[in-house]
Amino acid sequence: MYTRGEVVIIENLKRLLNRKSDRSLKQLAKDMNIPYTTLHSVLSGKNTNPKLDTILKICDFYKIDIADLSNKKAKVHHVNNLSDILICTKGNNEEILISIKNEKLIGFLPDNAILFFSNKFDEVIVNNYYIVKIDNGVLAVRKYVCDDNIYSWVSGRNISYNVSLSEPLMELYNVRI
Repeated sequence: MYTRGEVVIIENLKRLLNRKSDRSLKQLAKDMNIPYTTLHSVLSGKNTNPKLDTILKICDFYKIDIADLSNKKAKVHHVNNLSDILICTKGNNEEILISIKNEKLIGFLPDNAILFFSNKFDEVIVNNYYIVKIDNGVLAVRKYVCDDNIYSWVSGRNISYNVSLSEPLMELYNVRI
């Protein structure tokens, strides 16, 4: 049986590995000097107890400390609509975690799915979802995409928006269905 802390580390490892979309899983494994099968089994959830050596290689590759994978100290705030996020984040420089019911925010997910967003992210990653402030100050969920070297934000209805018109505030880091 695993402690909550061990489960959190594994979940954070999977989240970290999923963030790097510019490399294939095979290339990541090679770059980390970890067997592909090991990395695949961690990501797929088949290996819920990777060796410490594997965890350390992943941490070394991303230049983080193993403590960075431990339980988040931030409290998860549940909000009913996107505009409530501004209340939770205003004037707060610490990590904030938000949960919100999907309700058509991301079209391919069920409406009752719970989306988890964090205000702490290193970079905007292609094909990930973000809460963005659009030009009129309204918050929206958008996917960051690149098509023919043109970056844009795409709504759930596949409407593209100019990157300069949207400021990412929070990154989608987990979904509970």
